Amino acid sequence: MPAKRKQSEGDSKIHWKKVGSFDAFNPQAPLPKKRKPTKSRATGWGNNPKKPKFVKCEELPEPEVGIHSLAWAQAIAPQESGFLRLPIECRNRIYEHVIDDWTVGPEKGSPITPWKKGSKFYDRNWRNAPKETEALYLLSRQVYVDVVGSGLLYRFRKFSFTSPSTMLNYLWVINPRHKDAIRTIELDLNLNIYKKCFDDEPPRACGRPFEMIASCKNLQHFTLNIDLYPWHLTVHRGPPYNSWGWGTARSVSVDENVLKAITDCVALKAIRGLKSFELFFLTSLPFEEKNQVRLLQVAEGIRKLVTMKDNVTRALA
Repeated sequence: MPAKRKQSEGDSKIHWKKVGSFDAFNPQAPLPKKRKPTKSRATGWGNNPKKPKFVKCEELPEPEVGIHSLAWAQAIAPQESGFLRLPIECRNRIYEHVIDDWTVGPEKGSPITPWKKGSKFYDRNWRNAPKETEALYLLSRQVYVDVVGSGLLYRFRKFSFTSPSTMLNYLWVINPRHKDAIRTIELDLNLNIYKKCFDDEPPRACGRPFEMIASCKNLQHFTLNIDLYPWHLTVHRGPPYNSWGWGTARSVSVDENVLKAITDCVALKAIRGLKSFELFFLTSLPFEEKNQVRLLQVAEGIRKLVTMKDNVTRALA
């Protein structure tokens, strides 16, 4: 059995949480560990709901030294290459076409899903993304600044987060310049675990995801998928009936208490300046007709607020 590598003094001083970097596109990042399915004692359903875990750190300042700093970028000598002498707007269009050519499958521009703490990401239509992006931005110093320093991939691609804790753990540790470059976010929210996120003063255990969304300065498109559980719904039954007189579940309605918590959420309604907002409720059955109209009204009411222009700088409370 090989001996474990002894940690050097230099290693102990370096910690990924303290360094703003291009973590999401790191080809050397380890694969995430898969969680074994376990039965919930209370409901017998799926995995036991785990408490959200957050990285213990504050939002990073912009690096002052090193390859991620502005000083390093400004020290690059003027380039003589024909491509690098093009205006940055033209180069960005070319980079965008290069990235689109790498994506395979019917869905162009499919979302990037960051894994734990932003050390790796997954895109079902772009299997070799870390290696291919590395091959691009290591062509020269100027290309590195164009692609990495400007947050080019963050602007081009849609980010999909499987939970508020995953989103917060990711956005807290990446380079602030990259966070501000993100244009599109899709967030899955399990209402059974994260219902308190909609409170007027969410507890620290929730991490306040909507305030983080509001702090993304250049965010333009936000999609919120709310995963509902049976206790959030009223089931409407009909024929055929079984021997006990129970009808077959035909449709569901979302409880008014759930809708009120969402429409009254101060943090969600404080988001401003978006170009589009979508709200989806996820269930296994179709919604009852009248309730479907009510859900559209809720989504439209929030959309009108979050797509309003606001000149006030959005920041974390």
